[in-house]
Amino acid sequence: APWAHLYRTDFLKDNNINFLSTGIGEDVYFNMLAYAATDKIKTIGDTGYQWMFNEYSVSNSKQNSINEKVDPVYLLDCIVKDADDKSFLQDEMTEYYFVRYICWYMLFSVRGSRRSDVSKMYDRLKKWLRQNYPAYKKNRYLLWHSPKGEILSTGMIVHVFYMADRLGIMKRLLLLIARKG
Repeated sequence: APWAHLYRTDFLKDNNINFLSTGIGEDVYFNMLAYAATDKIKTIGDTGYQWMFNEYSVSNSKQNSINEKVDPVYLLDCIVKDADDKSFLQDEMTEYYFVRYICWYMLFSVRGSRRSDVSKMYDRLKKWLRQNYPAYKKNRYLLWHSPKGEILSTGMIVHVFYMADRLGIMKRLLLLIARKG
């Protein structure tokens, strides 16, 4: 999230990094454009903040089901289109992140969604992934281990999602979780 980062104002202005006007992922868009604009990134281990769960937040209310006002494919397309450094998009870590984002989106939104919506969105996201990252199934972060710094539970969830997808059962599992209708 952008609130967990420090950016130089000149860096943001010089690289025209802004938030995307969308119902989902405006922070993802911001960060991905920032990462594409530099390789001078420093990570520190101290988080310095405490995250609190709020069931009424935008993430837990507006984005907890698939709906036409919240389009992750639009978000992903905008990132690919607007990233200045196209080589950044071909980086294995970036590829992993897109798979991770798709995994997060599907798992986060499936319970409050109708099965028909889950099926359509899963197909759209898979199509996007195949078009933009045709060899994603060979990504070492999906095959063997998560990238350095990834939370263990997150890496495991992404790996399970990937394996279920590779076995051809992910869509069926998502449909089981989705509400009927």
